[in-house]
Amino acid sequence: MESAYLVQRLLSPNPNRIFNPFTFGASGNGGLSKEAIELVSKIWEFDYMGRGEFGKVPEALNRIYEYGSKNKAVTGEIKLSKQVFYLCESDEKEEVEKIIRKIAKNKQNLLEPAFLDEVIRGDKNSKYKGWLELNNGFMFFVNREMFSKTINLFNISCLEKIIKQ
Repeated sequence: MESAYLVQRLLSPNPNRIFNPFTFGASGNGGLSKEAIELVSKIWEFDYMGRGEFGKVPEALNRIYEYGSKNKAVTGEIKLSKQVFYLCESDEKEEVEKIIRKIAKNKQNLLEPAFLDEVIRGDKNSKYKGWLELNNGFMFFVNREMFSKTINLFNISCLEKIIKQ
């Protein structure tokens, strides 16, 4: 597993948002097609990160799609002071859990801060609900609904009990 260095922050979707092809990367929305943006914008919105490296979003999402379609996806949860739900490739589960715990403690070397620590502490000003790790293609969420919709988007049915709680 590659070192987790690039993490894209995710926000709750804004139903009043107008698609702007000039935002989020040189090719608009990090290189995602308009069709892809229409799908994910019902689930999450990308936080502007201000860096060109975040053009890796399509690669990470494609990786999730690939291992999901091969039934190699696993979901789980980490109980911190808030529940953190995650989606990753099955053979990377242990490492993903370690990385998420490190991110929650601000101990993971990231290019841009994830602010998961603020969410875990219960900071009422924090707007972040999910994260897409770009180097290895996994996702994690503090919002159960966003997590559930993401699993449905990728047609992943593993550990449905987490969603139904």
